[in-house]
Amino acid sequence: QALVHLLKLACSPAKDPRGVWKVSVIKQRVVVERLIKRNPSLKSKIDELFTDAWGDARKIARAELEQFNEVVELPERCPFTLVQVRDDEFWPGEEAAPPPPGSKGVDR
Repeated sequence: QALVHLLKLACSPAKDPRGVWKVSVIKQRVVVERLIKRNPSLKSKIDELFTDAWGDARKIARAELEQFNEVVELPERCPFTLVQVRDDEFWPGEEAAPPPPGSKGVDR
């Protein structure tokens, strides 16, 4: 759900739901970090899980946006790095420092 709402924040022109989407992303970031902390073996699979989640997130975001007659172009490839998705300070469209070169975001 974090990827879905980050994508909607990046691509949707809607103003009103943005606060709700941000809260959802915050909640999901907490859940993900807690899962990784409790299950350290997930760190070795996180890149694969992230890649797999993108296609689903794109489909869900498109369906949710279409419910409100929003037809927006959604990128084929994920526009966010794993570091950005896990970064509490990252929000699409807001200026932020780019992730370090070669960083995959496996370690925080």
